[in-house]
Amino acid sequence: MDFERKADGSLNFTREGAHSRPRIAFHADITGKEITTKLLQAVRKLDNVQILEHVAMTDILTAERDGATVCTGVVAVAVDEDNSVRPADELANAVEGVHAGKPFKIHARHTLWATGGIGGVYDHSTNYPQLTGDACYIAQEHGIKMEHLDYVQIHPTGLFSPQPGRTFLISESCRGEGAILLNAAGERFTDELQPRDVVAAAIREQMKQDGTEHEWLSFAPVERDVVTGHFANIRARCLEDGRDILDEPIPVTPTQHYFMGGVWVDKDGRTSMPELYAAGETACNGVHGKNRLASNSLLEALVWGRRAAWYMRTGESLAVEQAGDAADKAAVLAAADTLAELLDTFGVELPEPKVELPLGLLGVAAGLVAYTGDDVDEAAAKILEARAEARAAKNWDLADAIRDQLKDLGLTIEDTAAGTRIKSL
Repeated sequence: MDFERKADGSLNFTREGAHSRPRIAFHADITGKEITTKLLQAVRKLDNVQILEHVAMTDILTAERDGATVCTGVVAVAVDEDNSVRPADELANAVEGVHAGKPFKIHARHTLWATGGIGGVYDHSTNYPQLTGDACYIAQEHGIKMEHLDYVQIHPTGLFSPQPGRTFLISESCRGEGAILLNAAGERFTDELQPRDVVAAAIREQMKQDGTEHEWLSFAPVERDVVTGHFANIRARCLEDGRDILDEPIPVTPTQHYFMGGVWVDKDGRTSMPELYAAGETACNGVHGKNRLASNSLLEALVWGRRAAWYMRTGESLAVEQAGDAADKAAVLAAADTLAELLDTFGVELPEPKVELPLGLLGVAAGLVAYTGDDVDEAAAKILEARAEARAAKNWDLADAIRDQLKDLGLTIEDTAAGTRIKSL
């Protein structure tokens, strides 16, 4: 993979929404394309792999073994470009106006579903129109376990267009690098690095207030060389619409983007039907919860694809590799002091810290990490109150500073329907 690198040859990282720091390896602003292109190139070189293009799955093959129904392959049909956007049930049942080839069977000892998400059933989505949830439909027909089918993510910033069809995604890393959201009056109205559902909700609410179909994303705070380098493809796409992100904001609107639910799988990608696996957006393995963080889907697909292949080959789970370093106690305590000084500047006095803090408590949940015992809830409440006042006054610099200092402590502020809290990353 041709990921971006620093001058010393080490990986460069970008930051995205709700991430504590720059942690995403990337390739310009088309990381997903870079990964999939390189993987496909590698697969085409394999002598034992046959790729069937313009072919769609309409069902699975099953057999009874030892009292259990197992998957033994798939039923498929050839489709042209126009009919490739049809869901599996229409292709299988010869719906009027749908043209597909004669069904044929592909037998396999192991079968893995990687059929993507459900964006093709939406009028506006960043997904390809061919992604019509076929695995979910077939799973339902065969009683295969599914989970969290209501977990659908709306991306905050799709490039607005009144025309139907696939929406061009304005990557979250744009906001991670400093781009800001503006309302119709040209005013910043939210913290752009909150989780996607929170930012999307803020945009929708502002659209209601403004009576518009979109809001605006400005790259003015982003360094020009970052725009022309990191976001060159986004700039080129916007130029097609006559807008140069170097000089003016672009219209953005929330759009369907990702499906966290899907076919249930275990840690090895196995579904509830023996010999049937699933990976990527098709699968629901629980790692994304109800609101996927940016770029984590690429990591998930690679990890679960590898784990599924390992289990198919060996019949055993792949051992988990340990990674990461222990927390630096001195650095965390220093960050706590910095946060206390920042809040003191604005008249917020925190409880006295108890610095006899065991290393194992660094980065733990529900409070300021440099405080223990009864002081935790009081400190957390004061921090949230200060942040709420800053946001109400539209003092986004102070709100951002509080958020960033908390992240240096291994903590994050979570806004939910039930309220706001401080929790561990």
